Amino acid sequence: MATLVPLSGSLTLPIHITVGTIKIGRSPKLPTGSKVDADVRVSGVHCAIEGGSWLLQDLSTNGTFCNSTRVGKGQRVSLADGDIISFCFADHARASEEGLPSFRFKIEGSESPKQTPLIEHTPTSAALALTDLPSTSPHLNNDYSSDSI
Repeated sequence: MATLVPLSGSLTLPIHITVGTIKIGRSPKLPTGSKVDADVRVSGVHCAIEGGSWLLQDLSTNGTFCNSTRVGKGQRVSLADGDIISFCFADHARASEEGLPSFRFKIEGSESPKQTPLIEHTPTSAALALTDLPSTSPHLNNDYSSDSI
């Protein structure tokens, strides 16, 4: 099972994805749990996610973005744990400022790496949530002494 955790927009409850395809958009014909903002920039059926294969398909006019990269109308991309999906803007912080939906994709039971800073949605405002980032990286420890050459 996977979950779309709302970061901005009108949804406050997560969207759970198991099997089949879930469609997300502003159409009144969509189930309540996957219906988002009535903002006209959000398509009636903006995107779809296939359960199990975790493929995100852009069905929109104004764009669906995964980790700030436009998916492209009719195109699909594989989702990984921690991916950020935003509607209409590549930058999910901008989507949040505009009141448009953005989500963090979470695969249940997986260990997530440290997450990037996010704008978290609250009913009254958005607040910046920063994670603790390591001050050093083992990949930056380059020992170029003559013994190792």
